[in-house]
Amino acid sequence: RDPRGLPNRAAAAMMDHELSLDPRVIAKRAQAWLVDQIDRFAGVERSWPSGRKRKLRMLVLACAILSPILCLLFAVPDDKLDRIEEMFWIIAALSITGLFLLLINQFRHAELIGTAHGLWLTVLIGYGPLLTGDATTPSLILLAFVPVVMGFTSGARASAIGTLAAVSMYYGVLASGFAQRDYIPLIELSWLAHASMGTVLCGLLVHYFEKQTHRESTALNKDNVRIRALALTDPLTKRLNRRAFQMTMDRLVIQSASGAHPALCILDLDGFKQINDTHGHDVGDQVLSVFAERLKSVVGRGREVYRLGGDEFAIVCDHESSLEKLEAFGKDLAALTREPIRTRFTEVEMDVSIGIALSDGTSVSIQSLYQQADMAAFVAKENAGSNYVIFDTMLDGQVNRKFDVERALKAAIEYGYINVAFQPQVDLRTGRTTGFEALARWRDPVLGAVSPGEFVAVAEESSLIQVLDREIISKALMSAGKWLAREQRVSINASARSLNTHEFANFVLQEVKRSGLNYEQVEVEITESALIENWDKAKRTVSLLRRAGMRIVLDDFGVGYSSLSYLVEFPVQKIKFDRSFLLKASDASSAMVMESIANLANKMGVDLVAEGIETSDQLELVRRIKCHTGQGYLFSRPILAEKMADYVFNQRKAA
Repeated sequence: RDPRGLPNRAAAAMMDHELSLDPRVIAKRAQAWLVDQIDRFAGVERSWPSGRKRKLRMLVLACAILSPILCLLFAVPDDKLDRIEEMFWIIAALSITGLFLLLINQFRHAELIGTAHGLWLTVLIGYGPLLTGDATTPSLILLAFVPVVMGFTSGARASAIGTLAAVSMYYGVLASGFAQRDYIPLIELSWLAHASMGTVLCGLLVHYFEKQTHRESTALNKDNVRIRALALTDPLTKRLNRRAFQMTMDRLVIQSASGAHPALCILDLDGFKQINDTHGHDVGDQVLSVFAERLKSVVGRGREVYRLGGDEFAIVCDHESSLEKLEAFGKDLAALTREPIRTRFTEVEMDVSIGIALSDGTSVSIQSLYQQADMAAFVAKENAGSNYVIFDTMLDGQVNRKFDVERALKAAIEYGYINVAFQPQVDLRTGRTTGFEALARWRDPVLGAVSPGEFVAVAEESSLIQVLDREIISKALMSAGKWLAREQRVSINASARSLNTHEFANFVLQEVKRSGLNYEQVEVEITESALIENWDKAKRTVSLLRRAGMRIVLDDFGVGYSSLSYLVEFPVQKIKFDRSFLLKASDASSAMVMESIANLANKMGVDLVAEGIETSDQLELVRRIKCHTGQGYLFSRPILAEKMADYVFNQRKAA
């Protein structure tokens, strides 16, 4: 054995030698050698079906066994020949048999080989009676089985040829007997007539069963084709599904060796989830079906439409090699939503975001086509209306950046590298700090400082957002529990995915209790998009938090679809102006909207916060519309958690 305790080469050689002496191993090797020799002699190809190969082996063995027997029986028709002449006839017959079999095996076609062997069997069986003219020879009975053998090995067509050859041999024997004796007994004629009819019947039976088998095989193939079509087709839109898409992409990778330049289009319907939530899933299904029909109307030859799932579709263009064609095609696709989609219940207006990627003809680029087209569709979604974007090198940098951020963010969350900062909220009437908003901060050793707008968006796309939420909330509450005053509050942010889970409410309640804070000191900030994600689940989570005593803050108020309705439907205690209003503080219409919202909030008894205050003009506007709480760089930048104790101490000392 070797140092690891495994058998070494000498032990392996000994085991091989012992196995070589095992009778069972010897028998298997001999059998394999014999089968291989028969296949070589019979011209059997390895690529043929196993059933066909077994049949041809049996036929070759039958010819090899019958040839010497029939030669011994019929090669010497004259009893007066001496022993030397007998041996001559036998050797000559066997030589002819061997040469004929070798000639047959040159066909390299299963049906031709089987047919030729069957005809040779006919000659071997019938040449003796044909020479003697003896119609009563028992060997002629074997001719009835020739069509069966030929049909068994080579099919109905070969069986028909065998029937014709056997019947011809019968009447050849009759003709030979008549020529040699100048008459033919009636009994012999009757016997051969019946034998001919039996042979024909055998051939017809083989033909019938062969056709029956062929019909069953055809029906089975049709069923297989239908089942395969069902497995590769989306039942709703009747377009190809994701499995078929993956098979097509695998085929394109193989074809890339020929330098093909396929293109891929990814299409996402904008706001489709809102259609399902507003109108119901029946309307959503009809929208998908109608849109799929519109896609079918614009695709031409060399293009296939696939539904990948949900509201995502793909179009594979096999032969697109120019950007001009792709741009024209992108415009046609963007025009599909120009007209509203009519369903049985309503009309739906929607937009589509289209990403297009073109391969450079290598397998690597084909494998990354989906990634590139998906990124292009994501960029197209950032613009209003239906748009298409063709992937280029600039987007390639964005893709790499996105994956780098996602990979580093996963490690940062796992090892606790995400930090928390707090931005004060100030009472504009007294100048006192009333609370703090917890914000996520991240500095990666390789990527540097990554803005929350970037890594939060990546977390939402990659399903890391729930883990990120819990990491930030846990750190924020534990930090605030050390220095937050009893009259102050801390605000934490909840994403849509977190808000839509029942476990999130239990997690927040547990973390507040663990931090030592009162539930009344904690505010949970939610956005309108989080409520739209799943209205019922969000409402249940908010109700659980509210019943515990926590306050609910509606963030980015005033820019959504129906922000006012949430003031009625949800137990909201505070709303925050969207910072876009203050960016347009000099605009009279923007100031009027802010004033209207402030009046409504004051009448409903809801607190109002203006975030993003950076200049004195913005502060003056906020005070003029009677908004009493402000937040922004004008008062303080976000402060890291480890510096908050010093900040609070200095604030209290100054007071």
